[in-house]
Amino acid sequence: MSSRVQPKLLKVVEERRFRRLGDIRERALSVRLISATHQDLERLTANKQFRSDLLYRINTIVITIPPLRERRADILELARALAHKIAGREIGFTPAAERILLAHDWPGNIRELHNVIDRAILFAQDNMIAESDITLRHASTSSTTGTTPFTMSDWERLHIFETLEREGWHVPTAATRLGIPRSSLYKKLRKYAGARSTQRPSNHDLSPN
Repeated sequence: MSSRVQPKLLKVVEERRFRRLGDIRERALSVRLISATHQDLERLTANKQFRSDLLYRINTIVITIPPLRERRADILELARALAHKIAGREIGFTPAAERILLAHDWPGNIRELHNVIDRAILFAQDNMIAESDITLRHASTSSTTGTTPFTMSDWERLHIFETLEREGWHVPTAATRLGIPRSSLYKKLRKYAGARSTQRPSNHDLSPN
């Protein structure tokens, strides 16, 4: 929040009144303010980047949520819950996959975990996420941890299966969305059906007939 906006918010919180843009009268306000930040507000206050009077006004009750790297006991439980939510079914993890998840520092916290699980489900076989299905990247180096770096074929396979998911696994519609002939999509599916870490749900008919 910019230093220009902070005193305006402070006034609203203290006086419980505000005026709409372009309005000529003030309106009463009755709200419960909940704020969230990943910044150190006390440090910002000491550096004159955040108003101390506003900080004292909004921090009546403070709930600190540690980053994932400081609560590793929650990582696997969160990963399983996210996998079930994303896939709509029970998804397991091999012991090697669990070790990879537990060893990562998760600089992106829950958002990063969600994206990693989302990608892994697309490649998982037999409703089981393996180490090779997990792609982790360090924000500082963009290097990949715990798996072989993606090739162009990997990205093509990922794009195809994401499109199929969006189209409800209806191959003709997915082929139109991808801009390729239906026969080409069936050919690619036959190639990827036996590829490593590629999921082909048994409850969808992918045959031309």
